[in-house]
Amino acid sequence: MKYTILTESFNNITAAYAPDLPGCVAMSADKEESVRMLKESINNYLKSLAAEGKPMPVSKTESLVLDINTSESI
Repeated sequence: MKYTILTESFNNITAAYAPDLPGCVAMSADKEESVRMLKESINNYLKSLAAEGKPMPVSKTESLVLDINTSESI
């Protein structure tokens, strides 16, 4: 399955999370490490759902990047 993940950096820490998977979050000083840790968290989360006989969450999150020209009037 594919899930959208987001990363945010603040105070030399990068947080990575999956909005469609509650509680799947990882933080590290290194972005790649945060993403690796998040992947592990997601795998464990999905394994626990499968063990409980629960359905896999459907990804509903999409990401877009907007280019905003602040010199244009709104």
